[in-house]
Amino acid sequence: MEPYEWIELSARGGPPRGFLEVLDRHQLPFSIERVFWISQVSKEAVRGEHGHTVGHEILIPLQGALDLELWSVDHGHTKLHLNSPKRALWLKPGSYIEMRHFDPSTILLVLCSHAFKDDPVSYSKKDFLAEP
Repeated sequence: MEPYEWIELSARGGPPRGFLEVLDRHQLPFSIERVFWISQVSKEAVRGEHGHTVGHEILIPLQGALDLELWSVDHGHTKLHLNSPKRALWLKPGSYIEMRHFDPSTILLVLCSHAFKDDPVSYSKKDFLAEP
């Protein structure tokens, strides 16, 4: 199983009224237990720096862009660029991520399958990738 998948979102509308991006329930691979967003990240900052063994996450860059590096025991290292609210990134358990190079205007929405207290997280990349 790949450690991530892209989910294409429906876009409705256009100029001059703007777009409505839609993520319908049937597109969700899990029930949402927690929602948060990340904003106002400096260009030099690194976010993430942790891995989930249980939880799933969907990342949607509502505005701006960022680079994401993903490590998986089974699939190695992958670099991704998130820059469109029309595409969501589904991160599956067994993924360690680091996010960097945030555009100043970036707002990243994150949908989680587990509450924070119920999702074991590893903050050591070395230890996470060494787990069986």
